[in-house]
Amino acid sequence: TGTGIDTGARPPMLLERNDSFFKPLSRRASSSFFEPLSRRASSFVEPFNDHTGAAKSVVAGLFNLTVIGIIIGLIMPKNERLPTPWYRILSSIIGYTYFIFWCSSFYPQIVMNFQRKSTEGLSIDYSVINFLGYICYTAYTSAFYWNSQVKEMYRQRHFNDNPDGPPAEITVESNDVAFTIHALIMSIIWLFQLQIYGGFEKCRKEGKPIISRPIFILMTLILSSCSIYGLLIVCSNTQYWSLDDVPYLNWLDYLYYLSFMKVVITASKYIPQALLNMRRKSCVGWNIWNILLDISGGILSLIQLVADAVDLNDLSSIAGNSAKLGLSGVSIFFDIIFLLQHYVWYPEHDDVKKHDDNTHHDDDEDLEYVSSDGEDDDDLEFASSEDESEPFKKGTGGTLRSNKYHMVV
Repeated sequence: TGTGIDTGARPPMLLERNDSFFKPLSRRASSSFFEPLSRRASSFVEPFNDHTGAAKSVVAGLFNLTVIGIIIGLIMPKNERLPTPWYRILSSIIGYTYFIFWCSSFYPQIVMNFQRKSTEGLSIDYSVINFLGYICYTAYTSAFYWNSQVKEMYRQRHFNDNPDGPPAEITVESNDVAFTIHALIMSIIWLFQLQIYGGFEKCRKEGKPIISRPIFILMTLILSSCSIYGLLIVCSNTQYWSLDDVPYLNWLDYLYYLSFMKVVITASKYIPQALLNMRRKSCVGWNIWNILLDISGGILSLIQLVADAVDLNDLSSIAGNSAKLGLSGVSIFFDIIFLLQHYVWYPEHDDVKKHDDNTHHDDDEDLEYVSSDGEDDDDLEFASSEDESEPFKKGTGGTLRSNKYHMVV
């Protein structure tokens, strides 16, 4: 109950209520052996907690994720199609590092939405069309990586282009496939958060369409063209696993078309988010780590694509993986715009901090002060974000009590 506690002998200690059992949560109770591990683990999750993109956290976050990428790249199977043994290892490291960057780029926004219980600042148009784009890209990479008939068609086409050269090899890697499947799942979670945190409901209440007319028209055109193209291939009298019949009525060209649609979507999806930031004169709600990790992964993706082609002595393979080339280039272009918006044009990010402060202070409303003699003290006033008063009376032993915590003072 706090009776007889020497307030000058030790710092405040947080106690968590579990019926009649109270578990100490003070830092003093943690073992010194685990403190370095705890600090290191904290630095690894820094990208998910930093909303401002401060230089210190950017360096720490990118370094830690690079270490993870290097470890995975060393462990995972290497691309045996690459002729140079040492470069197989380097290509694997580059590939899985950008895989880690790109996969991690989805989580900061998800964590921010969860912490704020809001998707304010996140464009619905961006999230919806992003989902469609990753459907196209997942189909493209999966077919190029797993379907043997697609691989054979690819070799036939590029052998005809260069009959004296080495056999053409597809440059779609296992990490490309893993990323697209992961990205598709993450884009579904973004849409789910828009639903549960009222993003869609806000549009309905304001009488606005959930998807803007330009994005709706674009999505309709993409879905219609993909459906009609596939139907033409199936209904044609050609062998659609062959390149010898009607040009472009085969699944290889259909997959190239899907990849082209993904590039079109990528070029289009960033525009609504950039315009939303511009209208609001703010980037609050749009996590900068999305961009920092996206541009880092895009640069490494381009490096791997070109380096693989050089090692294979087949520069045509760069054009053969046009989706990867186009996506990296378009993403880097828009990422630069978002970086300018965040750091130069709209650098104020106080709203996130104020929101977090308000969230924490809401919990303080239920706190109750119990003095050392066990009696409630109704004169206690708690410090707010604009109040510099003391959160408890000095010189008196007692307990701050809430439904969940006790603060022994």
